[in-house]
Amino acid sequence: GIEMKSHLQVKIVHLRGLSYSPRQGPDSWGEDKCTPVKRIRSELIKLSKFTDKLHLYTLTDCAQARVLIPLARELGLKLFLNMWVDESAFSFQREFAELEYLVHHNILYDDEVHHNRHVHDYHHSHEKHLKDDGNVVMGISVGSEMLYRGEISRAQGLAYVDQVRALLLRSNNETASTIPVTITDIDKIYARHNASLVSDIDFSSVNAFPFFDPKFAGRNAKDGAVDYLLECIDPIINETTKQNKLFFLTETGWPCAGTECGTPTCAVASPDDQLSYFIDFYCKFHVARPDLQYFWFNSFDAAWRRLQDASQFSVEGHFGIFDEHGEIKRHFQDLSFKCPENSGDVVYRMPEL
Repeated sequence: GIEMKSHLQVKIVHLRGLSYSPRQGPDSWGEDKCTPVKRIRSELIKLSKFTDKLHLYTLTDCAQARVLIPLARELGLKLFLNMWVDESAFSFQREFAELEYLVHHNILYDDEVHHNRHVHDYHHSHEKHLKDDGNVVMGISVGSEMLYRGEISRAQGLAYVDQVRALLLRSNNETASTIPVTITDIDKIYARHNASLVSDIDFSSVNAFPFFDPKFAGRNAKDGAVDYLLECIDPIINETTKQNKLFFLTETGWPCAGTECGTPTCAVASPDDQLSYFIDFYCKFHVARPDLQYFWFNSFDAAWRRLQDASQFSVEGHFGIFDEHGEIKRHFQDLSFKCPENSGDVVYRMPEL
């Protein structure tokens, strides 16, 4: 009989999103803490081989929204913006003032694409699905893990969300007024508030790290970390879908080094564990769930976090696919893998840099 050879298909790894920060130093460095614009540009060009969406943490630090929105537009990238919020009302006010600047100077949206077209009724929520409309800004989050940190109440968070929505609506620009607004928080917070929190925001935005979960204290990624991740977020995904909204897994990842993690105990950080979590996540989330948006944390190692946190053993600086010098980490470099779920006929490889 004729022998059927299985034809291996090579696919290039392409992430649905990556976290990015234009920081190169701790706060104590003053202006020098900010990555020079020329280097930001070359970093974004590098990242554009891996993804076309980036998640930012603040509008104001290193004036990053002003710097990155025009660069993203030029390079064909989309941005998920975050306004940094903590217990100080000043933090939100500073971010809000910057958002006002972005709106009034037409930086926030591509004005030549939608010039003063009629603004639809804001509350037609189907208008606010994160559609691929050519606009650079795909969404805005008011705060990241502020409820988890206990810094502000949910009511205060939602009051901030309403302020942001009102500003976008006042812009009288169709694109700006349809930018969806959310609150980003960890899976446990979303699970606790469930239906009511989902109904108050335009889309769900969840950070989930089995690495920091007490259940994984001292354990390895290959002990089912991604299965556990899915177990934690599936109820939130179901609730979100039920309400006809979109779900973002806004941060997930695993560090390749470090022993201190800010919680009493965490999982094992090593190159093998980082790789194992990455591959498993890519197979079980990226490949298996093509309709769900996620951002992998992190693009570049934030070596400065070790100085900022005054802890040379902090895991925080080690979540990147690239090291702090912008080189792809050795264990990611020649990566090729198969996903058992799709019967092994596809091999995934990292992009050529």
